Amino acid sequence: MTGQVATIQSILDQDKDHLADILSQLYHRWYIQRITKEEEWKELRNYIFATDTSTTSNSSLPWKNKTTIPN
Repeated sequence: MTGQVATIQSILDQDKDHLADILSQLYHRWYIQRITKEEEWKELRNYIFATDTSTTSNSSLPWKNKTTIPN
């Protein structure tokens, strides 16, 4: 969403009849774009608080040692 303030201001000035519809579309677009970042944050959190590698995405690696040191 480039120029967020200008975009919303132009919406408020032009199309007051469909304001709720337009705002819900903007929110939905923002939410969809945020999902991938939330997944990255979740994976990072799992690495930081992991006590062993079986709970991280490295669980498929063939290492014997499963212990990890949190940062």
